Amino acid sequence: MKKIIFLLFLVTIQANSQTNFTGAFAVANWTFSNTNANGFVDISNAPTSISLTGGNNGSGAGNTDFKIACPIAGTISFNWSYHTNDQDGANYDNPNITIDVNGIKTFFNGYSPGGDVDQSGTMTVNVNASEVFGFNVFTSDNFGGSATVTITNFNFVGGTAVPTSKIRASQCGSALAAMNTQIAADFIPTAQMYRFEVSNEANVRTFETTKRNFDLTKIVGSAYGTTYAIKVAVKIGGNWGAYGTSCNVTTPTIVSSSSVPLTKLRASQCGSTLAGIGSPIHSELVYAAEAYRFELTNGTTVTEVESPIYYFFLTNTAIGTYGTTFSVKTKAKIDGVWGNYGASCSISTPALSANTVPTTQIRPSFCSTTLATMATKIPASTVYNAEGYRFEITSNGTTVEYNSPSYNFKLSQTGITVASGTAYSIRVAAKVNGVYGEYGASCDVTTPSTAGFARTIIASTAFNIAAYPNPSYSDFKLQVNGATDEAVSILVFDMTGRQIENKVFAANAIENIAFGQNYSTGVYNVIVSQGLNTKTVRLVKN
Repeated sequence: MKKIIFLLFLVTIQANSQTNFTGAFAVANWTFSNTNANGFVDISNAPTSISLTGGNNGSGAGNTDFKIACPIAGTISFNWSYHTNDQDGANYDNPNITIDVNGIKTFFNGYSPGGDVDQSGTMTVNVNASEVFGFNVFTSDNFGGSATVTITNFNFVGGTAVPTSKIRASQCGSALAAMNTQIAADFIPTAQMYRFEVSNEANVRTFETTKRNFDLTKIVGSAYGTTYAIKVAVKIGGNWGAYGTSCNVTTPTIVSSSSVPLTKLRASQCGSTLAGIGSPIHSELVYAAEAYRFELTNGTTVTEVESPIYYFFLTNTAIGTYGTTFSVKTKAKIDGVWGNYGASCSISTPALSANTVPTTQIRPSFCSTTLATMATKIPASTVYNAEGYRFEITSNGTTVEYNSPSYNFKLSQTGITVASGTAYSIRVAAKVNGVYGEYGASCDVTTPSTAGFARTIIASTAFNIAAYPNPSYSDFKLQVNGATDEAVSILVFDMTGRQIENKVFAANAIENIAFGQNYSTGVYNVIVSQGLNTKTVRLVKN
């Protein structure tokens, strides 16, 4: 009897704490399989390490797996190293972990598709009792060479059993009133966290929180008019328990304007005065909105402005004027259906003074250059609604001011003596509604000494952008045809309106910038701005 008890005690210890591929996690307890692949596992260095090699039989996409059912809930950690022989690098053969019977694949932490052929890192994963955990090498083409991932320092630390939870009975089988309706789980007194698994056929996502409730706007890709199966697991004592009973909930269906959520101007802007004529005017966010429409009323004049994002700029319209108060209402469009306008709110533009007229300067592409000819026109960066520009030109201790109705001028028009091979320092001020603003930064241009040494200034093209590839499984790049050489600003928002990126790049560097490689699957809005020019493009990440 004592011997039996002792053996049972050893088995418990082995399950609760395991180093390398031994005990409950010995390689003999794992299952190897190929799906449309000819990969293999090398266990010759077990229990210290194992190596899993993916397929290369020319048959298209395939999977090579090495899996085990976890004896109890716990935490798995390991080191990994990756190498591919594929002639196209780390693009078509990827290392993953899989958890549960659905076999949802997740890249190893730190792995970069399209990165180096040799990569390495560490990873820690929480697993539930009886949950199937596995290592996977996925090949998208089974061609050009295979990839191998080697696992070392494999460890498992287990815990005690954890109670289960589920969506509360009153919400099971229900239709949600709105996408942001809170979905609550049964309360577990000692729970540290709750994990909600949301699935719709093969599409499975999870959300973890310290609260026992969440809403579907937290799950990327949640759609209207869709039924989702939701399960709940809880974390106690640092360990995740098994999922409880699944429960279905259905999101609202957009059938008419009344089924689109109402929205209004952002509360922080209600009754406020914009900081500048070009400041954005924001609507409150509506989940999964495809576009927003703003109605602006000034006396008897009513204007509608449509935007693909939740804000717009008066400078992109013909109605932006200084010292004006507008009554603003906004509404959203979902699944092709426009909602109704929400409550109105007043917003004012700043009164015009010299300090509120935007500053400007000579266009950056001309700064520190030699003019192509003595008669080359020198342009300023344009200011919204400007009716004229004042140019201050200084050379050899002499300064003159030249007023022009146009944003560009010739040195010969100013009354200053124009000499060849001479530098001129120029500042610009804009005139709006009869008021000149302050001068902006100075800029030097030089007249040509001979035509052969002149730097030719090429007129800028119209401002346009394009994103590629789109859709993308990895990252995106932008092509910007700029109206100027000014810096390019990139803002990226997900469909909940959450800002993902906010970056500024030199115009000549933008074509070398890649972004989005770490984005989740979903749809994103990208706002690209250069000076007064703004364009929006929608990206799809698969």
